[in-house]
Amino acid sequence: MPDALIFEELYLLPARWLVAGMLQHLPEAADAVGLAAVDPSRAKLSVIAGACWITAAIGVWLSFRVSRHVTRSVGSLVRRTIYRATQRMAQLRTALVCRFKRRSPGPAGPASEHGISFSSFDIAVLHAAAKQPPAVSTSAPELAESFGLQPARVQQSLEKLARNKLLDYGFGSTDGFDTYVLSAAGAAYFNSRN
Repeated sequence: MPDALIFEELYLLPARWLVAGMLQHLPEAADAVGLAAVDPSRAKLSVIAGACWITAAIGVWLSFRVSRHVTRSVGSLVRRTIYRATQRMAQLRTALVCRFKRRSPGPAGPASEHGISFSSFDIAVLHAAAKQPPAVSTSAPELAESFGLQPARVQQSLEKLARNKLLDYGFGSTDGFDTYVLSAAGAAYFNSRN
């Protein structure tokens, strides 16, 4: 049997199967369509086979689309579930950290919240700034005289305290050095240590 006849028989196979099923189970419908009990013509079989193959191709295409949609929906559901679970875990972690920080003993104030440590010299400079009357500024040269140090060393400590919001910058300058005023956070920190 040549290859062309094999392909033709394979092409006509769904039509022969459909016609045989109709003749066996629905003989009235087969007569109405014009399919006699005898072997139908090749033209009718070709048309029926074409319709079967087109229907099969549409069925495969639709099943592919449905399976792709289901796969995407399941993937989206999994990603959304993982995202929500990680968000919930992050919320619980944050709540635990906040609860632990509230219950753990430690010095109060802005410096303790961020783990900033001050040397004893920094605390002494803060203490000297706190001795000033409210809204009276001080500068590195003034404090350097009381400590017997260079103004540059005192300026470093003043800048560190200002960076950590324990001192505010004042107006003006003294001998080229900035002036500083005790801030509300600095007063609270100073009072918590005493």
